[in-house]
Amino acid sequence: MMKIKLVVGEKVLNIFSVYAPQQGRPDEEKKEVRVKLSDRISEVSRGDIVIVAGDINAHIGRDNRGYEEVMGGYGIGQRNEERELMLQLCQLHNLRIWNTWYMKREEHLIMFKSGDAAAQIDYIMSREEGVWVQNCKMIPGEEYIMQHVRIWYYR
Repeated sequence: MMKIKLVVGEKVLNIFSVYAPQQGRPDEEKKEVRVKLSDRISEVSRGDIVIVAGDINAHIGRDNRGYEEVMGGYGIGQRNEERELMLQLCQLHNLRIWNTWYMKREEHLIMFKSGDAAAQIDYIMSREEGVWVQNCKMIPGEEYIMQHVRIWYYR
């Protein structure tokens, strides 16, 4: 996890870049990353902008029942066990998962490909206050590592 703090005019942006442990790693390791992220977000003043982006390694799927305030209905794939932890973290810190709020073609949502498997595991989130998002998608074609194909478009 990395945090960058920027002062832009009168606004303070706190940008967290996160790489969460992948599925199959010990539960304690996954919990530790989410607890540290939660603690760091809690340290940010309420008036400051919080943006969290990265490889969260949670498959949240499309069903947003019970989490309508933090995720839209435009995710993809099946959910996994890390889903609940991520969505609870978002509820706790009033974070919206922006790349689930806009209807996009599937290739603009997929961040991981391996053989026939494709998943949405990378997300960009922010506190609602102070951030006006009009669009959010992944631009296919740029490889970060062999299995990750992501370049974010966020405005």
